[in-house]
Amino acid sequence: MGVVVAGSSVGGICWPFMLERLFGQIGFAQTVRAAGFICLPLLIPPCLLVKPRLPPRKGADVSFRIFKETFTDRTYVILTAAMFFVFWGMFIPFYYLPSYGLAPGVSLAMANNLLAILNAGSFIGRLVSGLTADMFGRFDITFVCALCAAIVLMCLHAIQTAAGIIIFSILYGFFSGGLISLQTACVAQITPDMHMIGVKIGLMMAVCSFGVSSTYPFLDILSTPFLRRLDVVGPGTGMLL
Repeated sequence: MGVVVAGSSVGGICWPFMLERLFGQIGFAQTVRAAGFICLPLLIPPCLLVKPRLPPRKGADVSFRIFKETFTDRTYVILTAAMFFVFWGMFIPFYYLPSYGLAPGVSLAMANNLLAILNAGSFIGRLVSGLTADMFGRFDITFVCALCAAIVLMCLHAIQTAAGIIIFSILYGFFSGGLISLQTACVAQITPDMHMIGVKIGLMMAVCSFGVSSTYPFLDILSTPFLRRLDVVGPGTGMLL
């Protein structure tokens, strides 16, 4: 899984550089169209070539019973709740890192490149977390990644130099990449029937999507001067949960 999801980090490295140049040359609308035409030939081959490892069960359907059995699994429910809080806090730097980068004196061009640096760290983190998870356990490495990512996130306001924000981007990308890499592996570990893996991963992602989508409104509320410091402390504490 680490190798597979590391591919998206490679895209995360390339897209910021590409989009920054295209926005200035052809405008927003044409850039979006160009991005679509770039993605199209890259996504067609997997749709045609990827095959399921297990054949689908004949007559299988998604019924209320399946959802009930899934959400009565205590281990799965705890994991889903934990990942909800992790995702709730994890994507703050992905939204605001360029803006935070301008405060320590980073140039505008370099601030836009911080996301590429973060994704470079994430690429390494996704590979390393997958390797170490096989040796020390998936849940153990997930816990370490969540703890370290939360600590690094809560240090964001203490950074006062350009070198510091770059180091932050690398470290946070590394640990958050491990979380992205291991979430589905943790679900697979607690799923005895592999025919249920798609349902369990889909339900967990659906629950986590509410955490991701609520992050931005939450940060908007905390943008007042009185609550400014809580914009990373609050979600960072959520990741520690």
